[in-house]
Amino acid sequence: MRIWLMRYSETEKSVLNLIFDGGHYEVDDGRIKTFKGAMNKEPVHLVDINICNARRILRLEKLTPGPHVILLAFTLHDSEFTDQTKEILENLAFLGEKFWNHVVVVFTEGNCSLNEYTGAQRSVLEWLLEKCGGKYYICGSKPEITKRRELLDRIEEMICTNNSMHLVLPAISDGDSQPPSDILRRLDLKDYMFTPEVIRQEGQRKYRLQCSHAGWFHCEFTQIGFNMEGEGEVLYSTDLQDSNCPVPANYYQAGPVYDIKCVQGELSQLRLPHCETSIEDASDFMSITHYSNQMVDILKPHNITSTHVTVSITGASKFFITKKENWFTGHWSKTLGQVMLFYLQPAHRLHVFLQPRSVDPREVEECNEDYTLIQTTSCECMLKYECVYSMSCDPVEKHGLSEMPEIQPVDTKLHCTKQWNHYYPTFDIKLPDGVMNVGLHLKKENPKEGEVEVVWSQKITLTEYSRKQQTDVSRAYEQISGVNTLTQS
Repeated sequence: MRIWLMRYSETEKSVLNLIFDGGHYEVDDGRIKTFKGAMNKEPVHLVDINICNARRILRLEKLTPGPHVILLAFTLHDSEFTDQTKEILENLAFLGEKFWNHVVVVFTEGNCSLNEYTGAQRSVLEWLLEKCGGKYYICGSKPEITKRRELLDRIEEMICTNNSMHLVLPAISDGDSQPPSDILRRLDLKDYMFTPEVIRQEGQRKYRLQCSHAGWFHCEFTQIGFNMEGEGEVLYSTDLQDSNCPVPANYYQAGPVYDIKCVQGELSQLRLPHCETSIEDASDFMSITHYSNQMVDILKPHNITSTHVTVSITGASKFFITKKENWFTGHWSKTLGQVMLFYLQPAHRLHVFLQPRSVDPREVEECNEDYTLIQTTSCECMLKYECVYSMSCDPVEKHGLSEMPEIQPVDTKLHCTKQWNHYYPTFDIKLPDGVMNVGLHLKKENPKEGEVEVVWSQKITLTEYSRKQQTDVSRAYEQISGVNTLTQS
């Protein structure tokens, strides 16, 4: 019989003693801890899984075939069943729709009983019992052998109901690959996606949120979420100029600096977009730094989803995501990224940026007045640091071409971004005269296998962007001519 023991804290010996006859078992300390023994003389192979890191663990360890039984272990403490508990359990949906058919919830003794939970915790507890179909066991003060027999009875009844089938594990990916905007549009009805008002102050682009009621408001441009307590106004921007924002010791900056000011009303929480591929790891090393009045505060996240980090705030000013140095460094080698394309019509060139997906392309466009952002059907891709990338550019129509596009550099190694106040193009593509339709391909070298993998491709047409820029120049010339005529009059 294969059992997964899924729990929050370190495995309690009382749980192991409950499962294994006489508390006797063999322990294998690999990347995950496994136990072998017998339960009422039935051979048992048990795998110990921290529920908060389940996706990462099961992605690294191919535990196939799947378990017959999944024991969800909870200690009856007064703060055990919170909204965060429910969200972590909901995140186990990656294990498939049959997951809960194989679950028995085990409650070990703490400072509460099941009947003492009230309010929100009671709701979470009732939700849990409904999800597991009422299959649970409370460890009381009975003799060990009696508790083991009763638990085994529940397990055997469930296995019989499942026709002795184990859980068939689906393919486990790195996480949700949907665009952040699609995920945000599925949020609770109290969450609102809005298009901000764009204004100019002190030569910098800023955004304005004006709301007439309480709720979560998510900016369509920056993906920032604001939890307003009522009617209010928020002025915010990506601060590319302030390079003096201090970073706490043993941390490094892992996202843009956002300058946020609540002009009117009360702003109680923020959601900042992140680029992590594993939210299980993110809970261990990610935080948000608040910088105001020469003071630095590290804010512990209330919640981390596949796209955002949520924190409560008591004041406004500058906020940015930070990560701990030298902590699970190997898991930071990948990031959810994007390919940004900008056309420079006067020079007939393309600039290609490889950036984390939390970077707003509009902010990069601000860096060069000749940039025109090229809208593509797909810009997101997985980027891996310390890998070598190259770009190819193939004209769709090659007839009569005397030269091919020139790409600089030929290839480049992608490094983890730690400076967020400047953006430089990864590739510069000089196009031959007359070439307006091209196919772009981003390639990643795989040194272990000696292969080159295409990780992103896109066909683009530059004609409409060239016409747009010519139209803008013509309008500007007409305005200047009109002003000169009025002056002469």
